[in-house]
Amino acid sequence: MQTTIALFSYFIILSICNSAQATQDFSQTAYVWQRNWTSAVETAITAHQKDLNGLSVLAAEITPTSDRNYVVSVAINYEALLRSQLPITLVVRVGSYPGPFNSEAETTQCLLDTVRKVLAESQRHGLIPLAIEIDFDAATSKLEGYRSWLKQLRAPLGNVSLSLTTLPTWMTRPNAFAELVKSADHFVLQAHSIKRPDYPDDAIELCNAEQALAWAAQAATFDRPFQLALPTYAYQLAFDATGKLVEVSGENLAAALNSNWDYRIVRADPGTMAQVVHDLGVSTPPNCQGIIWYRMPIVGDLLNWDAVTWKTVITGHSSKPSWQVEAVAQINGSIEIQVVQTSPVASPPPQTVIVQWADAKAQAWDGQRNYIVDTTQQNELSWHRTNHSERLPQGTRWTVGWLRINPATELKISISP
Repeated sequence: MQTTIALFSYFIILSICNSAQATQDFSQTAYVWQRNWTSAVETAITAHQKDLNGLSVLAAEITPTSDRNYVVSVAINYEALLRSQLPITLVVRVGSYPGPFNSEAETTQCLLDTVRKVLAESQRHGLIPLAIEIDFDAATSKLEGYRSWLKQLRAPLGNVSLSLTTLPTWMTRPNAFAELVKSADHFVLQAHSIKRPDYPDDAIELCNAEQALAWAAQAATFDRPFQLALPTYAYQLAFDATGKLVEVSGENLAAALNSNWDYRIVRADPGTMAQVVHDLGVSTPPNCQGIIWYRMPIVGDLLNWDAVTWKTVITGHSSKPSWQVEAVAQINGSIEIQVVQTSPVASPPPQTVIVQWADAKAQAWDGQRNYIVDTTQQNELSWHRTNHSERLPQGTRWTVGWLRINPATELKISISP
């Protein structure tokens, strides 16, 4: 008897889709944060140059220690930047540093010297940057010292603009923050961070839409041009056996996982970011020049969105994520239950897949990819996802399990988010 399998496609709405694209008069730029420029980085710049109004590119990183200042200069492919024809901001990142910030301090001299070298190197390759940006997460109590740094940077910059990244917590000192940003031509407000969870299963957001928009409105009152930095990346969190957070990585997945730790990846939510883009397009705060995405999608960057998801979100849309479910007969007589991600926005796989039938008996079954099988209902098997799952890009196909049924019969398959 020939096996008959009914194929059902179910489209599950996981987030709200904006029915009309916002009018966007603001710019959209992206951050190239890699220290190692691979061919994938260069390919991404070419692929995304028409989607962007500019790039911010990591050029050097200073790590102050008690003994000395360690400087890493990034070997940038300036030809790739020039070919993009995009305005380029070169970023100098500075690690944790409590001061002093006066001109005689070794770290101050190191910063000034590094900025001079970054400028000289870019100009040697024929690139005049739009700005030099300082990425330094100063303590909120040290904003006056940081302002001293910015003032000292004016001389080596010449006609090149000065920018800095800022944290929302700094605005709790409005007078100091106002003086700080007035010392620069432009600032970036980072609306993304991770609150330390008390437990591994705590709800964690990288960026809350309502809070991000509120911070943007607050930043607009300081009468300085700024961009809102929104995340595309993820953090990998590691918890020890007691549930204590012991490690956070936002740049690379751990090459070797500690068998005694539990790992969880927390990603920027595309639907949330699309809502921020849409709302900013509808009502852009004064002085807000646009959005900078942290970071530009690169093939192989496992802690980042895929390019299709990002290109959907920057329009202010959160496409309706959808999954197609298929029952696929195998040569050995079993039937694989497969799900296919058909939306342009990456999304987690279905929480539950239910297979029902009549006038037959399931003889064997199993789950895969952290799906377990519930057999409590008659003429029904349910595959349930047991853990936090990755958001899967468009086109991903997963086999969640299989069954063997006799006699062959029509299957009714349903899924839930």
